[in-house]
Amino acid sequence: EQNVGNLSGGNQRKVLLAKWMFAKPDILILDEPTVGLDPNQVLEIRKLIRTLAKDHTVIISSHILSEIQAVCDRVVIINKGKVAAIDTISDLSKRLSGSSKLLLSFKGDAKKVGNSVRSIPGVTDFKLRISDKEVHEAEVIVDSSTNNDIRTSIFFAMSKLAAPILEFRSLDPTLEEIFLSITSGK
Repeated sequence: EQNVGNLSGGNQRKVLLAKWMFAKPDILILDEPTVGLDPNQVLEIRKLIRTLAKDHTVIISSHILSEIQAVCDRVVIINKGKVAAIDTISDLSKRLSGSSKLLLSFKGDAKKVGNSVRSIPGVTDFKLRISDKEVHEAEVIVDSSTNNDIRTSIFFAMSKLAAPILEFRSLDPTLEEIFLSITSGK
């Protein structure tokens, strides 16, 4: 039997979480659960937190917003002792900007792709950047009042045009940018 004090920080936290789980709590409150851990331990603790969240309510208090973004489904932003926002990160982003942004990198006829994607309901803008003669990048701006996820529509439009998608990802603000926007009053 090894003394818990001789374990690494990550393993000490795992032992503590296991100890608390024997009590079968409905709610688990963790304060800065990954501070001081190496990257491998951070990944292990994140995985453990996600596993625990399947059967328990897990509340994490942290100033490490990238950590919150990686682990949490919903966030509560507190500013000057008052709740300033409660929502999913995605919905907070949409609410603040009024739109979502997607980066679409593709091969194909840029004009045809632009016309096709612009015609998808909810797309409000298509800004093309030509990277080179074959590969194109476009910023697709989507009206947030559209509740439909338009990624599927874009995929099928690109498929019809035989224009392979090379990259397709969100350009929405990070939780840090959302936090700064909410707490600065801008």
